[in-house]
Amino acid sequence: MRNLSYIIFLIIVLLTSCSDGDHEESTPCSYDIVCLKEQSDERGSVFSLYRPDGSKEIIYTDPRAVVDLSKISVGDRLMLAYIPHGIPYVSGTITTRGYSTIYNSELMVSPKGTENSIEDWRRDGVFLYSIWRSGNYLNVRARLTYSEESREFLLVVDAADVEARNPVPTVRLVHRMSKPVENFERQLYSSFDISALWGQPWIRGIKVELANTNLDTDTFIFTKE
Repeated sequence: MRNLSYIIFLIIVLLTSCSDGDHEESTPCSYDIVCLKEQSDERGSVFSLYRPDGSKEIIYTDPRAVVDLSKISVGDRLMLAYIPHGIPYVSGTITTRGYSTIYNSELMVSPKGTENSIEDWRRDGVFLYSIWRSGNYLNVRARLTYSEESREFLLVVDAADVEARNPVPTVRLVHRMSKPVENFERQLYSSFDISALWGQPWIRGIKVELANTNLDTDTFIFTKE
């Protein structure tokens, strides 16, 4: 697992990097989680974007090659600060004003019979700000307890639900630290690839459960259009 503390630090840098003193300084930035689709000196940086709850791919292109490929690879999801040159959320050219790594992962299938559980999975909570689907991804903005120790941050579906072709299977967002810690919290953006499940013809939606320490609900349902 990537070092979550390092990712959180980069997000803080991004949120303060939208103005660099040039003529576009007063133009408001847009912020979105995108995928780096390709990058070259000839084409620049090409990003793929889906609107919240949307399934139509939007392609943004910055004519410059702006992403440091030593930190972010083609195919990675990232947080992008940008200025669109045309109508927002319509494919076209943009000016990139900043970017940051986020936590990338994918939906896991738990072994049959484990009932989609990790022992005491609710012990370490998630201070949830927002959760949304865009395309084949489930995105999360949350605060997690800070620790330099390793942890698990997983999106898990039970194998029995998959085998039974449950049209709305239960998916759990599991935060599991190596040991209980009392400490301050830091913000984290995450994006989970759910295409292996979401793309199945029998799927009508997913029900997401988590140990939410912020909002009044710990269950969220996302349905197909």
